[in-house]
Amino acid sequence: MNARRPLLGWLLIAPSLIGVTCFLILPVVLAFVVSLFRWDLLGTRKFLGLDNYISLLSDGALANSLLVTAIFTLISVPVSLAIGLVLATQLVRALPGSAIVRVIVVIPWVCAPLALGVVWKWIFQPSVGALNQILGVRIEWLTDPSLALPAVAFVAIWQNVGYISLFFQAGLTRIPG
Repeated sequence: MNARRPLLGWLLIAPSLIGVTCFLILPVVLAFVVSLFRWDLLGTRKFLGLDNYISLLSDGALANSLLVTAIFTLISVPVSLAIGLVLATQLVRALPGSAIVRVIVVIPWVCAPLALGVVWKWIFQPSVGALNQILGVRIEWLTDPSLALPAVAFVAIWQNVGYISLFFQAGLTRIPG
């Protein structure tokens, strides 16, 4: 009977192990292997070893990308958390219409990212975009380096604030009176 327990345990975790191996470990390993080559996935491969990593670390674009990512994170995360907390405190009060507000707040989170991207690209479009039409001016929201990051951060905040507010709301409802 005791000899069967380890076998049963392995059989029970086998589906998860297969999933983790196929969809997490194997793609990471294959991506690393492919990164050691110069290959456009159609022609012949040329082995470069660690040259791709050396050129990545010596290029200034990596530092710039990390800086932009840090700024984006420093903008979007605290603002999303603050707005989500304020929204959750209002939704916990169960004011009339709060169920409708809850649905409206969650809609951006459950919508497909591709659809949201198309809509926001249209809103930010410089010539016929909705935002520029409302403002009556032509602003290059996504191509101006000083405006692109705040515009994208605004969209990320808008999309995630409903999800964050639901978590805060769940936590706030568990606090005893």
